[in-house]
Amino acid sequence: MKNSLTISLFASLLVACDSNSNGATVNSVTGSSEGNMADYSQQTGPITLVGLIKMEPNSTEADFSRALFGKLDTGLSADYIESYFAPSIDTCEVTKSDGANNNPNSSFNIYDRPTQLISAGETVIVSSAGGTYATLNRELNDSGPYYETNVRLTGSAPNGLSVGIPGEQFPQFENIDIADVPALNVTNPTVTEDVTASTEFRWTPNDVFRSVIEINTSGPGATNNEVINVNCTVVDDGAFSFPLFVRNEMGENFIDNWSSYLRITYNVVQSDNAIVFTANSVQN
Repeated sequence: MKNSLTISLFASLLVACDSNSNGATVNSVTGSSEGNMADYSQQTGPITLVGLIKMEPNSTEADFSRALFGKLDTGLSADYIESYFAPSIDTCEVTKSDGANNNPNSSFNIYDRPTQLISAGETVIVSSAGGTYATLNRELNDSGPYYETNVRLTGSAPNGLSVGIPGEQFPQFENIDIADVPALNVTNPTVTEDVTASTEFRWTPNDVFRSVIEINTSGPGATNNEVINVNCTVVDDGAFSFPLFVRNEMGENFIDNWSSYLRITYNVVQSDNAIVFTANSVQN
């Protein structure tokens, strides 16, 4: 395996890859080990507001990534939205781009449903037993408001974190728990082994509800400029192999340039038509 990099959850779960500002084409194929995922039109429900707040590690440092809050144009069921963030079956997306300059336009998506980014107040505060642990400040880009810390948080994140959302367009939430997450020990492949289409992944499982493993790998495709990115979110049961549709897209000659592994543990809180996901993660 080549140098390990961390892929932000927001890149692998919340970004729709269509095309970049330079015109580079991005094609993606999404599915699961049990076939294509359900049509969202059959999963209607009362939830129209979705928030995600995530702790993301970076090597030996803990770095609080963006928080996003979105408004759906039509309601989806809470169970269906949860199956997107913390699926109960293995799911994968394969993205093929035509060059390293690819920089897709981003949007906050639930499956293929885009949402409008909205404000949840000026700051989102993460607390520990000792007081304020992190302050996520509201920022703006072309897509709308998002939240992030302006300083890197060194060291491992402590257990017992909680988060408060002051509320604005997105409603107020108080003292939402951020789930503790145990260390991830990937036993296969080793750090010196390449990831290929036939790699069998093994790790010590975490038998906890809403715990998943995110497996990300990238390598050259069949043509000179093609780059293949594979992002899988899999059940934290200790074993995974790429499903057939992923192996077919990767090709038998695929060898990774880099790969990364994250364990992500979610907590979910719902109030009326709003749902919030907190996600804590550790890197192998």
